[in-house]
Amino acid sequence: MSDIWHAFSSNIYTMFRQSWTESVRLKSQPFDSMFSSFPKKPWFYLICHCDRRFITTFIRLRSGHCLTKAFLNRMGMVDSPSCDCGSIQTIEHLLT
Repeated sequence: MSDIWHAFSSNIYTMFRQSWTESVRLKSQPFDSMFSSFPKKPWFYLICHCDRRFITTFIRLRSGHCLTKAFLNRMGMVDSPSCDCGSIQTIEHLLT
């Protein structure tokens, strides 16, 4: 049974890499710059003490999919991406 599972998961991994490469080539996705190669296990695999909430928050911060005005404006949920100080409210702006 393990031989079947290994062949299946290897095939799925190969298909995903091909699909990702084609998608990046056609759409020029920004994730291409974040993930140049694909490890078999996720980056948080070695960090056993992290719970799902931490990992989800970290990935949202890294990808920019947070409840900042810049992101909400891009989604059409707020009229302006500007912070109260006048700058564009991004993660970088809030953390610096």
